[in-house]
Amino acid sequence: VFSGVGWVNGASATETRPVPEENPLRLSAITANAEDVLGFEVAAGRAFDDRDTANPIDRPVLLTYQAWQRRFRGSGHVLKLTWVDGPLTYRVIGVLPSGFLLPSSRLLERIDGVYGFRSSGQARRGALATAPFARLRPGVSIGAARAVAESATAMDWEATEGQPNSARGQTV
Repeated sequence: VFSGVGWVNGASATETRPVPEENPLRLSAITANAEDVLGFEVAAGRAFDDRDTANPIDRPVLLTYQAWQRRFRGSGHVLKLTWVDGPLTYRVIGVLPSGFLLPSSRLLERIDGVYGFRSSGQARRGALATAPFARLRPGVSIGAARAVAESATAMDWEATEGQPNSARGQTV
């Protein structure tokens, strides 16, 4: 039914300061396949790729077009911006297109950009509230997709920390 599925964190944003004493940037986690699923092209730089999932403490950032203009005056030098905040390193790799709205934009106040989410393999209950998004396969109606999505959300899902156990039912 879907040719791609992704999500953005719809509950909270990470605040980080590229320059100490300046206002923080508000960033939200998003799946690295967002460009493919949502079908956008970056305004500057590049989108996420496989290189961006190798290091768990490195967070590649796509700034919103508005933050790029407001904070960095549209300078191409922003694509060289890297900073350390605690144990994490952030680096700007691109800029989202002008007017681009995240699937979670209505849930959060202001977002200055997104960073590529990479799963650590360990789930923390309550850590994320996702705003999913998907692209339909050609020829699939919205009604058919809605029926599949509703049946998936109606399932009795169970989250476990160990390996899936077929005797315990559906595991995510």
